[in-house]
Amino acid sequence: MCGNTNKNNRYGEKTVTFALNVGKRQIHKEHAKGEHMVRLANTLHESRRTLHELEGEAHFLQERTRRHMLIQDSTEWRVAWYTVFESLFMFAITIGQVAYVQRLINQRAWV
Repeated sequence: MCGNTNKNNRYGEKTVTFALNVGKRQIHKEHAKGEHMVRLANTLHESRRTLHELEGEAHFLQERTRRHMLIQDSTEWRVAWYTVFESLFMFAITIGQVAYVQRLINQRAWV
């Protein structure tokens, strides 16, 4: 097994070569040398580190999305209640103005 890695290109193509012998077992000294295993171990270690970084970033993005949704829901709730109170206030002012105008009209009728 031979791991051919290119350290300058992180996302580049990686080549792994396997040899499969069927029949009598043949020993080839050129396959699976220690230096090949070191390269493969380094590639696996880098892949694990990258996967750990990606998991951390995914967790961060999920938490950020959750916080933003909570803020959006809270803001939406406050805007809805503000609108209800504002409508009630405007309705009360309208009733007050109508009563005031009626009182003015009734007082002029007596004058």
